[in-house]
Amino acid sequence: MGDMNFVRDVRYDKINGNPNRGMEGKEEEERWERDLMISDVWRDRNEGVIATTWTLSDEKKKINGKRVKTRIDRALVDDELVAKGRVIGIEIKKTMVSGHEAITCS
Repeated sequence: MGDMNFVRDVRYDKINGNPNRGMEGKEEEERWERDLMISDVWRDRNEGVIATTWTLSDEKKKINGKRVKTRIDRALVDDELVAKGRVIGIEIKKTMVSGHEAITCS
């Protein structure tokens, strides 16, 4: 689990902002998933859902008066654990302690 600092799919993981920015790590994560046999379990279970885990806090950098929001935090889980039913639930939960939301996995 971690803050990957890039957007995997702008259609579902980014609200506002430049759709061509913030994708620099996409190919690297795809390689990790293939080579290490891991996957973004939240996205796999929420196909087509628009969601974010980070919100731009700088008021000066709003785009057309709107905050940029992205899903840059992910839980990459071993495919075998998922296949064996070891991952029961995964959620993105709002927090008040950071610009990042929490990802919970059980």
